Amino acid sequence: MLAADYNEELSQLGALGVFLEKPLAGMSEADRGVDRASVLRERVRIASLNGQLDNATEALSKLEALASSSGDVLVQSIYESARGYLSCAKGDYDDAVGQLAADFHSALALQQLAVAQEKLGDTAVAQLTRSVLKYRRSPTAEWFLVEHNSHANSH
Repeated sequence: MLAADYNEELSQLGALGVFLEKPLAGMSEADRGVDRASVLRERVRIASLNGQLDNATEALSKLEALASSSGDVLVQSIYESARGYLSCAKGDYDDAVGQLAADFHSALALQQLAVAQEKLGDTAVAQLTRSVLKYRRSPTAEWFLVEHNSHANSH
């Protein structure tokens, strides 16, 4: 998530995805499934934000298969937020709002949800979403990116 550019992030995500493909000692299958889903969602997110809709669609297809086979609710919510990123990239903000709202665990999904709500003209709801996000601080790379983007956008 903190890579210098799109290509470097894709490379790192690819390596991480390969690492997570096989069972890992000390890691439950449920946790490995969530991590695999998170890697795929990140691929969808950065590809969507960079206009690489074919790459986003390919990663989303893999994530859909994982969500269908796992039956894990958290993996399903990660899949929904990934769909939301792609819907935003396509300008379908109505669908994006419902999809992104399914993943309140992700600070970046909440940030994108606020963007989609604003695009629909729901500025009061978008502000409420940003308030929720503001008070859900956590020491994660996602939170750092949200904070960095917030400060960059306010100047």
